[in-house]
Amino acid sequence: MDTLIAQVRSIQQRDAQSDRDIARRLGVSRATWNFARAGKRRLSLKILRGIVKGFPELATPAMMAVLAPGTESQESTQEAREVALVGITAAEGRE
Repeated sequence: MDTLIAQVRSIQQRDAQSDRDIARRLGVSRATWNFARAGKRRLSLKILRGIVKGFPELATPAMMAVLAPGTESQESTQEAREVALVGITAAEGRE
């Protein structure tokens, strides 16, 4: 999960985007993004969905983070399937 946040931060720095810009792309509040970025909040399903939708290039790592056995973000099999479906849809949209 830390790697996923690091990848989002790398894109943020590369594109000179503010925390507010990133939060908007993720579909979460700036406070939620700041807590996740600082490691004070685990990556919720909403944040992972936002990564898949807002950063299509990170769809595969986000899906792997959710589907990996024993990860804290895997709240249920159904939720993991939902994120995977969003990721597949995002990947198809890039083609």
